[in-house]
Amino acid sequence: MSKEQYNKIINNAKSTLGKTILEKISEFKYKELDGYYVIQVYVKSNIKAKEMGEILTNIEEYAKECGFNILVDFLRG
Repeated sequence: MSKEQYNKIINNAKSTLGKTILEKISEFKYKELDGYYVIQVYVKSNIKAKEMGEILTNIEEYAKECGFNILVDFLRG
């Protein structure tokens, strides 16, 4: 996955997720690990599991529409 494709997925998440959820995300990062595309989502400590589920669903579904199977990894930070 190119940097442009990664940016497209992240920009979609930023434009479609609610403001209260976006405020709980510190940053997004991308890496490839053992042939997998991984989007790392750094979240603040006050995020709830339901909100993490919304982020996960949003990113995975849009990436799938774009033709990519990705992993979403949540980290505190």
